[in-house]
Amino acid sequence: MAPTRGRAAGGTSRVGAVAGAGGFGGGVAGGVGGGVAPADAGGEVVPRPASVAPPAEGTRVITRLDVYSVAKVSIVFYLILLVIFVIASVFLWLVADAFGAVDSIQRSVRSLFDLKSYVLHPGTIALYTSAAGAVLAVAGTIANVLAAVIYNLISEVIGGVRVGVSPTEDDEI
Repeated sequence: MAPTRGRAAGGTSRVGAVAGAGGFGGGVAGGVGGGVAPADAGGEVVPRPASVAPPAEGTRVITRLDVYSVAKVSIVFYLILLVIFVIASVFLWLVADAFGAVDSIQRSVRSLFDLKSYVLHPGTIALYTSAAGAVLAVAGTIANVLAAVIYNLISEVIGGVRVGVSPTEDDEI
């Protein structure tokens, strides 16, 4: 039978085949080239060997971004940035303290505002830095999800982004 075009779970398009005829997700074994051949003369079902399609060359169109995937990647990305930012702040604090810059800042603030005592607490600064970074991580994730939703709406009207695809040396033919 001829391959059919349909929608897979999650709304992504795929080329499928009638059950038992192989192709993408077709047949009992599933997968590319999977499936089960018709029974031989003895009534035994002979599995078809899985074949790997050669790499596609040409252009593809990205018509939809999965919003949940964008959210997952964004939150991981921004949390990694948060960890890097907090580690960099602690390192900068240690360097500034070693060079006496922290004491100099404390003296300057005391003399500028005519205070009897003023002390920068590294734990409080680290806490506020982490809280601000977490707020920025959530805000960045929300912004990326909104951008994905807007992209999906625009791509329904104009058809998406066209991407050129070519095989690399590592691709098997």
